[in-house]
Amino acid sequence: MPSLQELKDKWFVTPGLFDEYGLTVRHEDTNISLSTDNNQVAILVDSRAFLEQWFDLIQLSKSFAPDSKVFLAAWNLDNVKTIPNNVSSQAMDMLIDASQNDVSVYALINRDVYHRAARQQRIDTLNAGGVKVLADFNFPTFGTVHQKFTLCKTSETSAVALVGSGDVANFNTKKSVHEVWVKIEGPAVFDIEQTFVEKWESPINGLVDPINPEFATPVNNYENKGLLSIQVLRTYGDKL
Repeated sequence: MPSLQELKDKWFVTPGLFDEYGLTVRHEDTNISLSTDNNQVAILVDSRAFLEQWFDLIQLSKSFAPDSKVFLAAWNLDNVKTIPNNVSSQAMDMLIDASQNDVSVYALINRDVYHRAARQQRIDTLNAGGVKVLADFNFPTFGTVHQKFTLCKTSETSAVALVGSGDVANFNTKKSVHEVWVKIEGPAVFDIEQTFVEKWESPINGLVDPINPEFATPVNNYENKGLLSIQVLRTYGDKL
């Protein structure tokens, strides 16, 4: 049976792997790990399973306020019911409610040239409700962003992340739409959190304060939760 390191060498991307093609594998300023061990993963197939978990995650954040944080990165976000026939489960209203119940809620929402007006309307609504939101446009002029995840941090040692191919949006409530997400617990959640922090504090958003950054220097204190090794990969714009 191959060792864990042999499996990592076979399946994980390593620095220098694509040097011959002139491609940089690792951004020199990133704090994301090469990989982490001792994680737990649950696969969520189709929107209903994901939206139910998303609902539970936002509810969980309120139970640990004021120490809890929510990080959301999205291509799109609608005020969709995450639980059928439950008006109190509407996504944007839930984020605003969590914020008004002392949860620190942060959101990065794609604002490409094709959806600028609609996305800005959502951003304005959330900001007015107390959610801290930035338009994410760290990509080429006619590009877009598809890094989609929601993370609930209940303490310095415990957090849960939902990562997948779909958004909390009207499109993903259709029965004909099939997406896949994963629910992650363990040290890998730190790398997803760092993805958010790096995107939030990117110089390209024009709001970075190098003297008083929004987030403290990162430390991975998340508890071991399982037996799985995970490598978090992301793309970078021209600036971190």
